[in-house]
Amino acid sequence: MDEISDVMWIIIGNGGVVQCVEYYTPPLKSPIRRDVVISSMDEVMKFIKSLEKYPERKRTLEDLYKVSENVHTYYVIVHNEEERERILRELDRRGYLVGVDLTTDEIFKEIERLRGE
Repeated sequence: MDEISDVMWIIIGNGGVVQCVEYYTPPLKSPIRRDVVISSMDEVMKFIKSLEKYPERKRTLEDLYKVSENVHTYYVIVHNEEERERILRELDRRGYLVGVDLTTDEIFKEIERLRGE
């Protein structure tokens, strides 16, 4: 939760637009999908302020993070390969990146691997 603005800054600051977020909650076979279109930090800050103003929203999102063990994916639109590589490099450098272009099955396998650590 605390890292949302940092992740968004990396994505948006490097030219990306977040299209949706998916949360993986085994044993469900499909992720919980939240469609969003986030293209500016103003939108991110507005969202964060709404969590502060409405604590029940924040609790609900925190519960979703708990139930998904903080495993989620972002669908990001970029204009070119250079933007994509900058975003991936920075997310990886900060420790936010587990994989790229993984299938749902690969993500669930990664969850199992992380649980075993």
